[in-house]
Amino acid sequence: EMNFGDWEGRTYEDLKEDGVYCGWLADWQKKQIPNGESWPIFRERVNVFLEHFLHDRAESNSNIAIITHKGVIREMVSLLTDEAEYWSVEAEFGTYYEIKLYRDNGKWFCSGHGARPDLEERR
Repeated sequence: EMNFGDWEGRTYEDLKEDGVYCGWLADWQKKQIPNGESWPIFRERVNVFLEHFLHDRAESNSNIAIITHKGVIREMVSLLTDEAEYWSVEAEFGTYYEIKLYRDNGKWFCSGHGARPDLEERR
């Protein structure tokens, strides 16, 4: 997930009177979180991970699990697809998110994605 720096572990109720926090909410894509990440740094970190991860699996046809948070899932899907924007990707608590990828001419593409029920519900 994004590094929330000084705000880690704090709730909206804790921060709603904080002017810096309110300023960040109004312009979260450009403002830096105190002692945390900015949106461009977060995006670049996820993108670099994804590029390295996929490069290392260029010849693999196997299923792979990545355990991560909703924000990272949203960013990965928005990076891999043309139709999905960050906020349109829903990965609710208690589900897993499946991304199907294929490689064409050295580039990775997403052929499908979506939330799936919790594995416990399948039993």
